[in-house]
Amino acid sequence: MCSSGDGVLEGNNMKKVTLDSNLDVAYVALRSGKVARTVEFRPGMLVDFDRAGQVVGIEILAAAELAPMVIKKTSRKASKKKSA
Repeated sequence: MCSSGDGVLEGNNMKKVTLDSNLDVAYVALRSGKVARTVEFRPGMLVDFDRAGQVVGIEILAAAELAPMVIKKTSRKASKKKSA
């Protein structure tokens, strides 16, 4: 999971998105819970599961390339919070 984020987006179906632009990593937290295992869904995309097999979150490596829309939305929200 991204430990230091410089942008957070909360909304609709997503519980929380954390972005670390220095590492180019995004984490989409879908539910609260302790991660029991992580599976590489595809290169650059890791899915975290709890003990019951429910998806807890998704980590996206090379986020600017694999999930540019997440980067844009998260960066916009972070900019609005900093200027407020």
